[in-house]
Amino acid sequence: MPIPIISALSLVSKLKSAWVPWLLLLASIAICMTGYALMSGSLEREETSHSLTKQYLQHAQEQLLQMRVVIEAKERSVVALRETLQEALDREKEALAAAAARKRILDAMQSRPRTPEEKEVVVDDETRKAVADRLNRPL
Repeated sequence: MPIPIISALSLVSKLKSAWVPWLLLLASIAICMTGYALMSGSLEREETSHSLTKQYLQHAQEQLLQMRVVIEAKERSVVALRETLQEALDREKEALAAAAARKRILDAMQSRPRTPEEKEVVVDDETRKAVADRLNRPL
């Protein structure tokens, strides 16, 4: 029995309308899977980038720690050097004061002939000369 043309057209029309939602569903699934694949690759790149950034940060923190150790050592060295220099300046100041005191004593000294009594009681000329030379030596 032949199918009337009108009923065949209505069947085709019904089939077309039944395939449209399936086609839209398949297209939506394909779009979602493509989006997931793209986002998955993007996420992997972000994780790789994040991992590299963490490594750079860790390396920078290690360098910072090393530099802090070096800085602390240099600061201790500077403090020790400052103390050494201050001690040297203090010694120089004391030596200059002692030299000035000796000079005042020697400038105030007056020579006179020794009495016969002093020749017997006081030290001899050689010892006196050695002591004077020792006192007058350069710093």
